[in-house]
Amino acid sequence: MSVPREDDRPLLFAPNRQDGAPPPVFYLHIPKTSGSSNNAFLRAIYRKNFREHVEYALPDLLARKHPALEDLCLSGHVPLWAWMLYRGSDAFERVTILRDPWARLVSHVNWVNLFNHGVSLPRHGPGAAALRRIVALVAQTDFEKVGDLRRLMNAVKKETYFTSWDNYQV
Repeated sequence: MSVPREDDRPLLFAPNRQDGAPPPVFYLHIPKTSGSSNNAFLRAIYRKNFREHVEYALPDLLARKHPALEDLCLSGHVPLWAWMLYRGSDAFERVTILRDPWARLVSHVNWVNLFNHGVSLPRHGPGAAALRRIVALVAQTDFEKVGDLRRLMNAVKKETYFTSWDNYQV
């Protein structure tokens, strides 16, 4: 008989639920699926126990630079398969909103293209530089030419910090 090894993964999440508080929830925010509205709704319910963009905290949590998060509601662009690997994630109910994949992609390309028409680009976060590169590529892409589409998709695949076109629900 083998003896179970102690789990040496860092504890990332330890929701601190007080009496009467709503249950711990992880909102898997798939881009272009009403995330801003859903985050506003969750923020109104959980107030100071709500943390948006939990993915930004993950590198420091994994490196054990910070103690486990005690927030009751976490929202982020974290693929489900990765979320389930994190120690402490099982304390949360998981919620997401799905959308027709084609409609979501078209909506996202249109959103990216807004930055080519006067909308200010984000200046912070790990994906800001990648987003700037993708915005420039979208401006140069003729969406009726297969070669242009291949060039765009190959460039997107190479971007470490631009995963928002990925399918997060699997």
